[in-house]
Amino acid sequence: MILANVRGRLRVQDFLLVALALAHGDTARRARYERQLLEEGPDELLDEPGLLAALLALRTLMVPSPALFTYVAVRHTLRAAGVDDRALADYLAALLLEFGDHDRHVRIRRSDDETYHYLVDMVEDLMGLDDAGERAFLLRAHLGNYSLWLAGLFPDYIAARRSRKGGPDLPTGSPSTSASPPFTAPPLSASPRCGWRSTG
Repeated sequence: MILANVRGRLRVQDFLLVALALAHGDTARRARYERQLLEEGPDELLDEPGLLAALLALRTLMVPSPALFTYVAVRHTLRAAGVDDRALADYLAALLLEFGDHDRHVRIRRSDDETYHYLVDMVEDLMGLDDAGERAFLLRAHLGNYSLWLAGLFPDYIAARRSRKGGPDLPTGSPSTSASPPFTAPPLSASPRCGWRSTG
């Protein structure tokens, strides 16, 4: 199960690297950032506007850990879009790290033998499970995470599948300006194996 714990995975070395990157070689600035880290905690430093660019510009043997880089990239991207929610950034960073690891995105947990490449397969399996069971809970959680993973990172993939296989479109604007007809989910038995299809 994916937990919003990326900030909790960050270590002292990560925060020292943040101070080093933000200081741009200025020892006085580095000392100030390290003092700020001790007095205020890491969140303000991790929100520094130039941090992502500074981490990308590092040319040392020290490199950001996957947890640090992913959290900073997600947090700064969300803030640029007007979403100032650390817990959301933490969760999305955890999702990226977890699902980006080999074939984890197609399994409801790391050690599961069953793989799911289509949302409809997850829904189909949910129909035959006891609602109170652990597998049903994990499938529901994975269904939401996998949907977020696909729609958030691969909207072009979804659009291509729609044009080739008849899947639903992603909303692109207000309903009054949308060129495609509104989507209505067909009954589960009418759904093709590749996902939902448009009724329009």
